[in-house]
Amino acid sequence: VDINAAVEFWTQVVGLRVSDWSENQMAFLRCNNRHHSVAFNQAEWTSVNHIAYDFRDTDAFFQRLGVLRHLGFVPIWGPGRHGPGNNAFAYFGDPVGYVPEVTTGLIDVEESNWVPRVWQRVPEQSDLWGTAGPPSDDARARMAGSPEPTVRSAGGT
Repeated sequence: VDINAAVEFWTQVVGLRVSDWSENQMAFLRCNNRHHSVAFNQAEWTSVNHIAYDFRDTDAFFQRLGVLRHLGFVPIWGPGRHGPGNNAFAYFGDPVGYVPEVTTGLIDVEESNWVPRVWQRVPEQSDLWGTAGPPSDDARARMAGSPEPTVRSAGGT
């Protein structure tokens, strides 16, 4: 997947704005004042990296982690705090193969003075707290999904 082509489409055609980059591997785009509504990751194929569920505050975030743990779901990455977006995070594998992110605290962008930043792809910026460390190879593979040969492009080819 060409991340630059994706960013160009979503900014030029749809009207989203770039909030930040994680080197040239991930782009964070927004449609409102939240740091990002969608993030694109450079990958070998098109896939859904993750879907985020934003909880109202840190208490609700950790309560949800407790509920998930009680139900037998342990994070595949997290909890921690991302640099881009400054949000608390924990990622899980769901029964059908998607990777939901439980999150809270995503920053609001002040449109008039926001300048996109290029973050280094290092564990210290992926997890500012240092509690989660880098994602495991298994977590990265789950987030990348798998190529589906039966899926066709929007043009029907």
